[in-house]
Amino acid sequence: MNKSMLFLALGLACASAFGQAPITLKTELQDNSPKFMLDSGGKASGICIDIFNLLDSKEKIKFVYANAFVATKAIEANVASAAADVHCGWVKNEAREKIATFGEELFKVSYPGVVRAADKVDFKSVSDLINLESQGKVLGVNGVGSTSSLQKINGLLVDDSAKDAEQALKNLAAGRGRVFVYTSLAINYELS
Repeated sequence: MNKSMLFLALGLACASAFGQAPITLKTELQDNSPKFMLDSGGKASGICIDIFNLLDSKEKIKFVYANAFVATKAIEANVASAAADVHCGWVKNEAREKIATFGEELFKVSYPGVVRAADKVDFKSVSDLINLESQGKVLGVNGVGSTSSLQKINGLLVDDSAKDAEQALKNLAAGRGRVFVYTSLAINYELS
């Protein structure tokens, strides 16, 4: 009798687990390392891919995406229109709260500035950068939240021509700006 009950319990548990259909969610990759990265062969990796893989293995939630980067504005439009179901690692803001539901934060992000080692100009605030006029140019990455926030600061000169952090750092090294401001997560990754 005990063996029969054990097999019945195991059978019901397995039937429940195997009977549950996996959930499939469409998402897109944002060009924002280390959240998302593509190797030379086009294979995706990064923090969000690790999270997707964990949810797939533990909870039967499968994430479907093309191995290609999609611009931030396009991702927002696709989530709003339901062409994409979810996105990983967004900064919560008023506009995004209208199109998506946000869960608990998995990690905190700050926005440090990176300067050239040989730069001798002393500045301690955004006001100092504004007062430097063309010598206080801030470099950002086109289409990302930190750059958009900087562009809203009256009098601050912001160059958002870089398509990614690597290009912005090259622009900084070439002297095309005074400071590069980006997320701590990505800056730490790019500088390592």
